[in-house]
Amino acid sequence: MTAVLAATFSAMHQWVLTKVLDGALERRGRRLGNVDRQVAAALEDLGALRSLEFPALTDAEWMLTCEAAAEALASSPLGRLAQAAPADLVDAAKLRRALRTTAPAGMSDGEARAYHRLLYEACEQVAQHARQVDSIWRSAVVAGLADVGDDMSRALGGLDRVRTSLGELAEAPERKARDERARFEQRYLAEVAEQFARFELFQVGVRGGGPAKHEFSSFYAPPSIDRWQRGSETEAELTGQGVNSAHTIAEARRVLLLGRAGAGKTTFLQWLAHETALATGQGEPDGTWRGVVPFYVPLRQFADRELPLAEELVRVTTPVLAGEKPDRWVTDLLAQGRALLLVDGIDELLIRRRDSVRTWLSGLLRNYPDAWYVVTSRPSAVDETWLAPDDIGVPGLVRFELMPLSGPGVRDLVSNWFAAVRVTEPESSHEWLSRCERKLKEALLKRPDVLRLVSSPLLCSLLCALYRRENMYLPYSRKDLLNRALELLLGEWDLRRGVQVETELRMTGNEKVVLLERFAAPMVRNGEHVVTRSAAARRIERAMTGLRSTDLDAHEVLRHLVERTGLLRDDEGDGHIRFVHRIFRDFLAAGDFVKSGELAYLVDNAHDAAKELDEVIFMAAAQARAHEAGELLLGMLARAERRRSTTAEVQRLRLLAAACLGYVDVIEPQHVRAEVMAAARELVPPRGYDEAELLARAGSFVLDLLPGPDAVAEFAAETGANAAEIARYVIRALAVIGGWGSIEAFTHAYGGAVVNELLRAWRNTEYSERYAADNLGVVDFGDRVLEVHRWHMLRGLRHLSTLRHVVVVGDLQLADSRARLRPLVELPRLETLEIRANEVCRTLNGLIGCKSLHTITVSGFSALADLSALAHLPVTTLRLLGRPYVGGPSVDLDTLDGARVSDLAIRHRALRDGLHALPDSLPLTDLAVESPGHARNLAGIGRFRGLTTVHARGVPSVAEAGELAVLPALRRLVLDLTGIDRPDLGPLAGLSVEFELRGVAPDDRPALRATLPDAPRVDFT
Repeated sequence: MTAVLAATFSAMHQWVLTKVLDGALERRGRRLGNVDRQVAAALEDLGALRSLEFPALTDAEWMLTCEAAAEALASSPLGRLAQAAPADLVDAAKLRRALRTTAPAGMSDGEARAYHRLLYEACEQVAQHARQVDSIWRSAVVAGLADVGDDMSRALGGLDRVRTSLGELAEAPERKARDERARFEQRYLAEVAEQFARFELFQVGVRGGGPAKHEFSSFYAPPSIDRWQRGSETEAELTGQGVNSAHTIAEARRVLLLGRAGAGKTTFLQWLAHETALATGQGEPDGTWRGVVPFYVPLRQFADRELPLAEELVRVTTPVLAGEKPDRWVTDLLAQGRALLLVDGIDELLIRRRDSVRTWLSGLLRNYPDAWYVVTSRPSAVDETWLAPDDIGVPGLVRFELMPLSGPGVRDLVSNWFAAVRVTEPESSHEWLSRCERKLKEALLKRPDVLRLVSSPLLCSLLCALYRRENMYLPYSRKDLLNRALELLLGEWDLRRGVQVETELRMTGNEKVVLLERFAAPMVRNGEHVVTRSAAARRIERAMTGLRSTDLDAHEVLRHLVERTGLLRDDEGDGHIRFVHRIFRDFLAAGDFVKSGELAYLVDNAHDAAKELDEVIFMAAAQARAHEAGELLLGMLARAERRRSTTAEVQRLRLLAAACLGYVDVIEPQHVRAEVMAAARELVPPRGYDEAELLARAGSFVLDLLPGPDAVAEFAAETGANAAEIARYVIRALAVIGGWGSIEAFTHAYGGAVVNELLRAWRNTEYSERYAADNLGVVDFGDRVLEVHRWHMLRGLRHLSTLRHVVVVGDLQLADSRARLRPLVELPRLETLEIRANEVCRTLNGLIGCKSLHTITVSGFSALADLSALAHLPVTTLRLLGRPYVGGPSVDLDTLDGARVSDLAIRHRALRDGLHALPDSLPLTDLAVESPGHARNLAGIGRFRGLTTVHARGVPSVAEAGELAVLPALRRLVLDLTGIDRPDLGPLAGLSVEFELRGVAPDDRPALRATLPDAPRVDFT
């Protein structure tokens, strides 16, 4: 309605102005009285119209009614009358007869009444002010047009006020709805950020209470990830060394994140929910997750109920706010590409239930392809086609894996674990805890076998707890580690927490173990991860058969196990019981299979990967007596012989039997070990990464079985396989076992085709310089980008002579002056460098001497303050997109003096008042001012007369447009108008340059194009 009334009033205005002669004649025109009071009265009537007459209409219904009335006015002769005969507008009845008075089809009775009432009121207001204008006009004619300008101006001003009020009346419900959504979004983000701000470190609690929660910001290090099952080595970004998980996932947008048991998948998703809610809630302008709203969906809550609809995601994530959610809020976020769906635990559902999840996710991906998705699972729970990118009709999920902890990663977790313990323990124990921490780190450096044992966050936390409790004892196997963990949880949990257990529920530790083993075994058979409380009580009752405490009530025993042991959980509050972690379920179930003589069940089902029995089989082999272990391994080999027609199943059974050798100390009869080793010879070379890792579990004897590069080439020629792929699988197995000497031959034979596996192996050596020199120094990295996140890795870069593109992530110095190390300077071909999230590097002096470096990017929180080194570098492109950390310095722009930078992208607080802080000496040709429109000013840009391209956010002011107009070389202006409603580019109308306008709604594009008549080209992106 705003547009049509504006056009009508403008036409009336122009008509009068063409008829009234200029001059200052005697004033005789009649006065309008207090027009403001009249307009105010009209506004009050219009504002009260809905509340007094149509209170039953919703905001949406009222807005649609206003739009229909506006359409009726637009299609009437109103505009023609205003241009040719405004006097005809004085008759409201005549005006109404000229309108389409029939309400549009589909309107309810209430909407139709409101439609007619709006038209009636609009005609009355237009006619009333038209009569005033007409009266003044007639009086002016009689008086010879004597000084009627003031009256006319007041009258037309009144008409403009009415026009504006009618527009505001139509837009008020929409504005109110937007405000409500914005307020709810802030509340939701604040709640999610707080709800997911903390996590549990295993066995770190508070005296007299349960497990304590610790701040992510203080005690969590996000895991590294790697691309899963690489089909080729052509990706520009290298991931084998482990890359920043949040940044990489954000770039991929739709991710299936795979991780082994205990890898930290759930904790990572909760951290991601916290980080994204915090970033969006605080309005970070350029964060990785800018503007993204997270929703966390733990699938175990939906084991036996329907998966949530889009609008139910708030209830799933933060139930307390579900009743306040605006209509269609989640759906709109999904459609706008602002929603982040964090779906946790495909593997925690029954196999038949996973198809429902696939269908549910397919629907979301198909209908909301611009949203963000991170879905987690164990690798064995999803096949290669599960929502893959080439899945027909569905934008697929890109696969990444949470990498096992590296040596430095284990030591970081040890530091965080003991730091968290010190927060909860009295100061008198801090010295002992610090000593434990130091000794454990030293021991791990000397015991690589233990380091491999605790390659997941859960197992590493278990190790910390046991090392502290067992007077610095290091376990020798996973069986030893888990057995001692059970003793800790079952025997001392209550004593550590200071809780007195009721006498009637006292059970021996052995009774509890047997009870939990019998409880876990049927869960494994049924593929269950959760059971209802009633089903759990029935199973506990059956499991108590033969125990000394058989007279106890099953419900009380279940309550005791949940509340006192820390092994069972009911933390969702929905009546479901689960093990605190799957590792314990599998270990306990394996114990029951051994004790009950049911190893045949494992043999009969080992071939079926979907049943996910691998860890159960390994733990059964570890817990079995010598002859039982022999029975298990021979059983799998015999079953492989019977299934020779199914190659994949035969391979799998032999692989499992071979991998079991790594868990068994003694096997009887003696020939079993030899038979399994003979079968393992038929498994080389491995045909996939899973096969490679399973084969490596068998032990060091596999090193003698794995082929070299020539044998791999022969195998590929005979079978038609891809030689480079087979080489990558062999390198993976060698790296897991520690066969570093055998890897070098593959480096010379395959080079860049296996570079990611070479980097992954480098990570396993803790970034050994010798490995880097022997295996990476000869690789042609081409245009690939290497992300570096540890000093040892940065130090080793000097051996990577062909590396051209590097990203340094985290708090790393660029040089070590005391050791006289400047690793980046020693890269002869280094061309581009990004310094991301670095709060320790204050200068770029560590780069002086880089001869090929032409581009530097600074992003994330940054401590960088001094750029004077650029005067001594060949850098021509600089992107200063970092943000000072709290209380930290910002870049001193004066230090850019003397730099050769011609292409500058910058976000800086000093640009709020203009570009005067930039030195005149910069030879700029391309300038991007990345500060938000309200926090930047282009004043002073005229000093850089060589500029050909300018990028800015928001609409330049008249003064800024004037400065742009005097740039003689300017050819292109790029404006980011995202989030600006109906941007007005009038100040730029006279610029004869190419425009690129970003973030403009399609409906606004024609008007903007028309606003720029002198532009040779206008592009919308």
